Amino acid sequence: MISLEIFENAVQNQTIIATLILLLSCGIIFYNNQEKNALANASVCLMLVGIVDYISSYFGSWIDNLSLTFSVNILMAISLIIKFAIFLLCVIAATNLATNRVFEKKYIACLSALGAIFILFYTIAYPDGIVINILHNLLPAIGFAYLATAFLIRCFRAHKMGAVCGCLVSIFITYVVITNISESASYPLKRWYMAAIAYLGLSLTLLLTLLDGKNDEIDEIQRKMNKNNQRFAEIVQASPFPIVIFKLSDDSFLLANDNFKRLFAIQDKDIKLYHFRDFFVDADNRRLLNAHLEKEKIIKDFEIQVRSVADETPFWLSTSANIIDYEYDIAIYAAFQDITDRKKREDLWQNQATRDPLTSLYNRRYFEEEIGHRLFAPRPEPFGIFMIDADHFKNVNDTYGHKTGDKVLMALAATTEKALRENDIVARYGGEEFVVYLDKTNAEDAMLVANRLRESIANTEVIADSGERIHFTVSIGVVTSEYSQDLSELVKMSDDALYKAKANGRNQCVLYAPELAKTSAISQQEKEQDNVHPSVAAENTVEVSLLDNQAKESQ
Repeated sequence: MISLEIFENAVQNQTIIATLILLLSCGIIFYNNQEKNALANASVCLMLVGIVDYISSYFGSWIDNLSLTFSVNILMAISLIIKFAIFLLCVIAATNLATNRVFEKKYIACLSALGAIFILFYTIAYPDGIVINILHNLLPAIGFAYLATAFLIRCFRAHKMGAVCGCLVSIFITYVVITNISESASYPLKRWYMAAIAYLGLSLTLLLTLLDGKNDEIDEIQRKMNKNNQRFAEIVQASPFPIVIFKLSDDSFLLANDNFKRLFAIQDKDIKLYHFRDFFVDADNRRLLNAHLEKEKIIKDFEIQVRSVADETPFWLSTSANIIDYEYDIAIYAAFQDITDRKKREDLWQNQATRDPLTSLYNRRYFEEEIGHRLFAPRPEPFGIFMIDADHFKNVNDTYGHKTGDKVLMALAATTEKALRENDIVARYGGEEFVVYLDKTNAEDAMLVANRLRESIANTEVIADSGERIHFTVSIGVVTSEYSQDLSELVKMSDDALYKAKANGRNQCVLYAPELAKTSAISQQEKEQDNVHPSVAAENTVEVSLLDNQAKESQ
């Protein structure tokens, strides 16, 4: 009987070999469903080597029965085709492993054609039993020797566990097959367990080789990522804008270009010592930036106020940022533009729109808008409104000139603003009239504050251009929100109280009461008389001035 198995007597352990082949097949199929590449094709070829050899063992045991039906030459041709198939599969697998490329079909076709011609020549045209007998073992031996060479080439790679194992197993199989050619081969090499050892080794080789291939892929991905990161870093560095990448988790810097380092006065060696949050003037501003990013994932032209390492002076930046994946971390990519000059212009325009140019207090429009917003609260706290008017202010302008009158108004404004709390608001309502919003105040406290303010103003001193020291007084009308939640009505009520204070002799505070509205018309007439310009005032009228407590005659 002609032995068609690679290993002698392998049929005796069919179950073990079949089990190993089955496990190997499952592993290869699972791998091939993920990605078809050279390594996967080599694994399939080695799996087929085991299957073909397993089939050939049965064919060898049937030859005696088949010889009664078929000619010996045909049977020898079939047996040689089986051995050539094993050789061809080993060559394809070895080529894929050595070159890491899929063996092209045209080369397979050429080898198959040459093999067919060779087999037909020695089995049909010029049959030679000795040559055929030698080729039965020589073809698999050459195939496995080539496979050992391919694994040896892969031993020079970074990941080589599978290559080393495959090289040793292939050399072992080649040696066993070659010794089986000789009749003098030692008996242990002809035992059935040689097949089990060989295929178990090949199974381990394939698993390790697949693992090495995955590690090679990871290394290649890492290499490409490093290359891309390097190119990305070069692009960031070449940007004309300050750019930084920092971790979302702790704000530590991952990448910052030179423009960013110059903007915040950071040395290269110190960049790891800082976090992005360290540069914010207001921690709430940083939290608001994070909140926008978490909600929208990308922001544009978000304004932040920051400071540098070298200078505590705050400045403004316009930030555009988005969340990215950088070096296996969730990071924020941010670019900045210095908008400090623009913010200064905006602040200037805002001040011009909301501030009185002489006293720098809020103007009437801002006061009405701001208090109107506060009154929209579901349950606004009680508050008070003051209406303040400088007593006999016309005499200041007449006696000392409008320039000194402006100084009086500025001193009145500064004293009033200094006496109030942070949440209180004072505004110039018009001419020498000022209005005050007193937050969270009842009537009793409002009167205490008003009288304290009136006394502070009475003690304020202004130096006229002529060098004279001027003292002045004010009258204050007070009203609280117990009467109304409408600002215009409260201002009217405080104005009524102010008229009462003037009618009672000035330099006093009057708390609004409903009956004061009846006398507001008389007070209005007196107030209008107070505000008559000197050029149209009646001549030879006598007024008592609180500036110097002397009677003056208007000329």
